[in-house]
Amino acid sequence: MTSTVYSTGTVSVTNGNAVVTGSGTAWAVSLVTGGMFTRLGVAVPILSVESDTSLTLAYAWPGVTAAGSVYAIDRTNSDAANVTDLYDRLSRVLVTLSLAGITPDASGSLTDRAAITLGVGDKGFLFLHAEIGVAFAFYRWSGTAWDGPFPVANSAATGGVSSLVAGTGVTVDNTNPAIPVVSGTPAASIHAATGKTTPVDADELGIADSAASFALKKLTWANLKATLWTAWGSLTNGGTGKATPVDADLFAMADSAASNATKSLSWANLKATLKSNLALREVLTANRTYYVGYNMGSATVSIASPGVVTKTAHGLVAGSRVAFSILPNTKTATVSVASPAVVTMTNTFAAGQPIVFATTGRLPKGFVAGTTYYVIATGLSGSSFQVSATVGGAAINTSNPTFTVTIASPGVVTETAHGRSTGDAIQFATTGALPTGLVAATTYFLNVIDANTYNLRLTPESANINTSGTQSGTHSIVQFGTHYLSETGTLPTGITAGQDYFVIATGLTANAFQFSATSGGAAINTTGSTAGTIVLKTGSDSNDGTSASVSNAMLTVQAAVSKALALDASTYGVFIQVADGRYLGANSIASPVVGGATLTFQGNAAFPDNVEIFPTAGANAFDIRNNAPAYVKDMKISNCNICFYVTLGGLLSYNNVNFGQVSNAHVYCDLGGAAQPIGNYSISGGATANAHWLLGAMGGQVNVTRTITILGQPTFGAAFASASMNGAMQVNANTFVGYAKGLRYSTSAGGAIQSFGSGATYLPGSSAGTGTGYV
Repeated sequence: MTSTVYSTGTVSVTNGNAVVTGSGTAWAVSLVTGGMFTRLGVAVPILSVESDTSLTLAYAWPGVTAAGSVYAIDRTNSDAANVTDLYDRLSRVLVTLSLAGITPDASGSLTDRAAITLGVGDKGFLFLHAEIGVAFAFYRWSGTAWDGPFPVANSAATGGVSSLVAGTGVTVDNTNPAIPVVSGTPAASIHAATGKTTPVDADELGIADSAASFALKKLTWANLKATLWTAWGSLTNGGTGKATPVDADLFAMADSAASNATKSLSWANLKATLKSNLALREVLTANRTYYVGYNMGSATVSIASPGVVTKTAHGLVAGSRVAFSILPNTKTATVSVASPAVVTMTNTFAAGQPIVFATTGRLPKGFVAGTTYYVIATGLSGSSFQVSATVGGAAINTSNPTFTVTIASPGVVTETAHGRSTGDAIQFATTGALPTGLVAATTYFLNVIDANTYNLRLTPESANINTSGTQSGTHSIVQFGTHYLSETGTLPTGITAGQDYFVIATGLTANAFQFSATSGGAAINTTGSTAGTIVLKTGSDSNDGTSASVSNAMLTVQAAVSKALALDASTYGVFIQVADGRYLGANSIASPVVGGATLTFQGNAAFPDNVEIFPTAGANAFDIRNNAPAYVKDMKISNCNICFYVTLGGLLSYNNVNFGQVSNAHVYCDLGGAAQPIGNYSISGGATANAHWLLGAMGGQVNVTRTITILGQPTFGAAFASASMNGAMQVNANTFVGYAKGLRYSTSAGGAIQSFGSGATYLPGSSAGTGTGYV
C-alpha cells in the first residue's frame, strides 16, 4: 500500500507567507493538493500546487522562517485519496457488470472518450464514463455517434431475475429460468450455507413481510443495522422465539460479494460487526469524562496470616478489585540550619510519619535527598516539625560544613570526608572574603580529586578555576535551590504497590476484607511491617466509567481509552480523569477519536505525583500513533521504557508532568510524530539508555518558553536532547531550574536541534554536546 505521507526533498518557508518552495520535490505529480503540510509540529492545509517545487498553503505560514528544512505532507484528504476512491468505486462497478455479462471496451473521462477514433465497423462499442465527482454512466457507439448516457444499475426495476443460478436449496427450471424452485427447509439451507465473517451494507437477508401476506422480501444489512440501532431496546425486550442466542446460531443472508448467494452469518460475527461498525457509535451531545480508579481513602492492613484490610463502610463485594498505594502529597519545604533542624511546611502529620526530601540544588549537611526520615513528636505543629533518622529517634541537627581553598592554579578546596562526586553542584558563603575567582552564592561544579579535596568549575565540562589574591574569614558550603518534601512509607511484605488484587468472600464484612492475587484464589498472608498512610483505590473495567464511585469507576486507563475510541465525539471533548494511585499498565492510543477530539488524560493538578503511571519495565507508558492527538497532564510517569512514544503522525501535548526514572527516553518522536509541552513540568529521574527529548526519523518537537524543574541531578545515558535521522526540535527560551548529568545534546544523521543561539551550555548536562546539528 502506498504511504499517505509524502516527505521527499526539503522546503523553505517564510513566516507570514503562504508560498512554500521545495528542493528535490515532485509535488505536481504526487497528488498533494488538499493534503496537510507539516513542519516541526505546525500543520496547514495545502490550497494549490503550482509546480513540482512550489505550492500555496490555505493561509500564511504561522511557524518560523526556515530554509532547507525537513517536512511532511499527509495525503489522507488529498487528490491522491480522491483517485483511490474512484478506483475503488470503479472496481465495484466492473465486478457488478461482469456478473451481468457486460464488459466495457474502455473507460475514463469524456475527454478520454473524445480521443477514441471509431467508425461504422465499431458499432456497439461500450464506453464507461468514470470520473471523480460524476455518476457512472454508459455510452454506446451507433456507428456514427454516441448514444447515452445510460445509468449503471444491477438490473431494471421491473426486469426478471435473469442471473439466477442454482445453489444450496435452490434449483432452476430451464423452461422458465426467471423462476427459482426452492427445495429443502430454510433452517437446513441456512445451516448448510457458507459463513461470512463480516457483512457489508449491500448484503441482503430474506424476510417474510407480515404487512404483505408474508410475501418473500429482502432486507439489506444497512437497513438491519439502522433498525436494530433505533429499536434495539424494544426488540430485545419484546422478542419471541429463542430468548438467548449463542455464538453458533445462524442468520440467513444474500452475499452481495458472491452474486447474492445464500450464506449464513453467525451470532458471534453479528455481535462483533455491530460493535465495530462506525454507524453504530454513540454520538456525543456534550463533553464526556471517563473516570479511572476510585480513591477510597486511608485503610489499615494487618500483619497476619491472612492479612486483613480494615476500611469502614468500604462498599466492596467478593470479586471487587483493590490496589494499595502510599501517596507522596509532595510540597515545597524549607529546612533550617540549626540544632535541631526545623522543617517548615503546612502539614497534618502524626509522629512517626515517614518523609523524603528532593531538591533542585543542595540540602544542608545532615539531610540527604532520597533518604527516609521520620517526623518526631517534639516540636510538631501544623506548620513545622523536626525529624529523626529512625522512628522515635533523636532530632537531626544540620550545619554548613566549612572548607579551605588554596590560592593556586587551579585552586584546591579541602573538605574533610566530603562524600561528593564529580559534577555535583555546590554554593559557598563566607564570614570574610573568598579568593579572587570565587563568588559567594554562585553555583560551581566539582572535579573530585580524592576523598578530601576537589577543584571547582563554572560548568561541569569547563576548566578548573584558578584562584588568586587574598582571602579571609571562615568559608562554608551552604544549601541552595528549592526543596521538596514527600510522604513515603512501607507496605507489608506480600503487597505490591499498584497491583490490582481481588476481594474474597471469606472474612468479608462491611468494614473489613481479605484479598487474593487471583479471582477466587487463596488469601494473601502479610509479613514485615507497615509505615505511612496506606490508601485504597478500586474500579472495574466492566463499569461504564461515567462517575467517580465504587460502582462506576473503571479499573485501567487502557479500558477508558477503548471506550473513548468507540465514540463519535462530534464537536465535543473526551477526557479521562485518573484518580490518585499507582497504575501498572501500559496505554496505547492507536487511532484518533472519531470527530477529531483530542483525548485528554488528567490526574491531580495540585499533587501530580499522586497519580503515577508505572508500567512494567520494557513497556511504554503512552504509545500515541496513527495521527491520534492526545494531551496528558497532572501526573507522574516512571519505571517504563519510554514515557511518551509518539509515532506515525501522532500528536502529543503535555503539561505539569513529572518524568521519573526510565530505561530509554522520556519523550520520543519518530515517523512524523510530534510533541510539545504546553505548560511547565518537572524531571525527577533520568533515562538510562537515551534522552529526555529524543527524535528519530522525521520526528518533531517544539520545546520552548517553559520552566523545567530538575530534581536531584538525573543522568541521561545519551544526552539531555538527542536528534537523528532528519528529526528536528526547537528548544529555545526555556528556563531550567536544577541540573542534570550526561551530554547536553547529541545530533547525527541529519538530526537538528534549534536553540536560536542559546549557547553550548544552555541545555542541562555535565558534558559538552556532540554533532553539528545544534544551532
